Amino acid sequence: MGVKGKRNITNNKPGPVTLSESDIASGFISHFSGSLDVYPEVPTSNGICDIILKDNDIVTAIEVKRSFNFDVLEQAIRNREIAHYSIIGTVYSKNLSFKKKLCVDYGLGLILINDGIVINEVNARLNRRITKPNLEEWMK
Repeated sequence: MGVKGKRNITNNKPGPVTLSESDIASGFISHFSGSLDVYPEVPTSNGICDIILKDNDIVTAIEVKRSFNFDVLEQAIRNREIAHYSIIGTVYSKNLSFKKKLCVDYGLGLILINDGIVINEVNARLNRRITKPNLEEWMK
């Protein structure tokens, strides 16, 4: 007789499903790859940016984490220097009101992934003055 309910993908035992950061990033990459140039794990002056999207001359940086925390907030704020739009990408969770307020206050976007569906919660504010990262074709 099988165990009902969700299974943890890391050890295949019953329990809540947990996604790794790379699994979450893969969901965002597949969502954006059809319409934009997607560059995963790009070295920048501020460290490694998880995902860079490019549409003509517009650069968008996405920092991906398993949960919304101060580390991802700090990284996304630093990415405002290298991208026109800086976005935090994470897994959907309840009680988003304070997270949304932080993103609005700092001009950051917030996108969530829930069962493979990408949800845009907060639109990022345009940063007009940036230092563009060096994006080469081989980085795609």
